[in-house]
Amino acid sequence: NMLEKNTSRTEQPAPSRGQADPPEPGKSIAKDELNALPIRAYEGVVHVIEQDEDVEKALTRLRQDEVLGFDTETKPVFQKGVSHLPSLIQLAGKESVYLFQLKKLQDLTPLWALLEDGSVRKTGVAIIDDLKQLHELRPFKPQGFIEIGTMAKELGYRQTGLRTLAGLKFGFRISKREQRSNWGRKDLTESQVRYAATDAWVSRELYRSLMEEWNGRPPPEPVDPSALVPIPREKRARNTRPGGGARRRSERTRKDGGHTSSPKSKPSGGRTPGPPDDEAQ
Repeated sequence: NMLEKNTSRTEQPAPSRGQADPPEPGKSIAKDELNALPIRAYEGVVHVIEQDEDVEKALTRLRQDEVLGFDTETKPVFQKGVSHLPSLIQLAGKESVYLFQLKKLQDLTPLWALLEDGSVRKTGVAIIDDLKQLHELRPFKPQGFIEIGTMAKELGYRQTGLRTLAGLKFGFRISKREQRSNWGRKDLTESQVRYAATDAWVSRELYRSLMEEWNGRPPPEPVDPSALVPIPREKRARNTRPGGGARRRSERTRKDGGHTSSPKSKPSGGRTPGPPDDEAQ
């Protein structure tokens, strides 16, 4: 059956800036200021989809929303010459987040149909890198994907990563503790589930928040499917850090915030406590 992990069955409240407002004018944030912000994680309903019979029900619920937060996770590499394809797709709707464990699913056709549906917007940071890896897993023509980093740049934000934008817009920090954990494992840990759900949830909320600043501009252009050139496996295999593991560098630099300049209703309510603080990153 579809696994469900949650702390509350009510709709997850939108992020709030709370008491620790980021510095003005709010278009960039220093690394030490970002690290000083409290950590927050998604605390709403999370559905872990690991059986084919649960996919259609999940997609039916997700299609009820016009905007979904999107992200993927891939097992990290710790050996030169080895590479992996995505293990997880995260999609965040208004009421809950769905995590699709790709290696456990036999038929990806229904899920891929949603990724090709331009009537449902899928929003995230460094989306093209995620799409290239998914395209390598199974070719498709992505439709309706909106790059949050491009939107932020258009609005004058000097840092356009997921974590820096969360700090700037909502006044909290997203933990990176599980970023390089084993996403290929059979059963995800509670911490992995929360981490994966948080990234997709924040992506959705950032899109909605940035749209409040859009002020009559033309609608954000979706990612051009013709730009979807798969990443050669040998190139991904070479992307290995000495003495450590590989990472999707271009994607993670932007997704984490990098601290370099990059050529729902309004969030309200109090801050909910996050997990114990991790190392400053």
